[in-house]
Amino acid sequence: MPNEYIHYIKRSIVTNYPNDIVSPWFSELQAYEDGFESPLYHITRFTSWPAINIKEGDIIWLVGQLLSPWGKLLPSIDAKIEVKTVEQISETGGKLKHRYLATEKSKWFPLSDASLLLSKLRVISKNGEISIPYKPEKNNIGQAFQSMKQIYSVNEINDFVVKIESTPFDFISYRIVDGTKLAFLKANLLLVEGRIVFWDRWSLPRRLAERRELVSDKALDLLLKKKIEQSNVVWGIETPKYAQVDSYSAKEKSIATLLQKYQPVYPDTN
Repeated sequence: MPNEYIHYIKRSIVTNYPNDIVSPWFSELQAYEDGFESPLYHITRFTSWPAINIKEGDIIWLVGQLLSPWGKLLPSIDAKIEVKTVEQISETGGKLKHRYLATEKSKWFPLSDASLLLSKLRVISKNGEISIPYKPEKNNIGQAFQSMKQIYSVNEINDFVVKIESTPFDFISYRIVDGTKLAFLKANLLLVEGRIVFWDRWSLPRRLAERRELVSDKALDLLLKKKIEQSNVVWGIETPKYAQVDSYSAKEKSIATLLQKYQPVYPDTN
């Protein structure tokens, strides 16, 4: 049986980024055709247990909490990585980091409140001690899982994911330039209501959301169209620049309206 692990990844909304797509700020962006629907790898600079024990076939669950200038969303499971191979990479100064390449069975997840799951999730230490590191009253997700931990019982997290994958999700459509705050507030409201949410600031690979309006890309078009088709409802954040010609939001609104899934959200009603 493979071992399973959990690791916190800091996720934050960036509102001030370069407009030039060749800027070094975008240097970590994965190739546009790769990693949309499943992660390609996970990297850690920890060189102690349990990071050094992870091997082919093991599972790494990524957990996070989206941070923004307006607060933070509820904790959520970001991704499941089934390890294909493990690489050791040397850095400047002789330091090492581990890169866990992912199989095609690996996957991203939409936003869904994982507070209850994490409050029950047991981990096991190297010497066999069992504990529950996450305390909801402290909201200490970063502290709890900033160092990778081995999961003691995986039933709870697997049950949680089954529920996510079997429940229709809501899609949030908006303009980055003037709708990010309202989109955040709507996502927060939906999560508090117990909904599952596809929002690109969480549900697409790191930094892709900030860049997506700068470069049109067929693969991204197809993915967003697919997600709208799979969604239960599309919430359009109707700010002044929403659905302007040639924007992604215009494409999204058009598809959602055609499918009779479109629901407008106005600034004074969010």
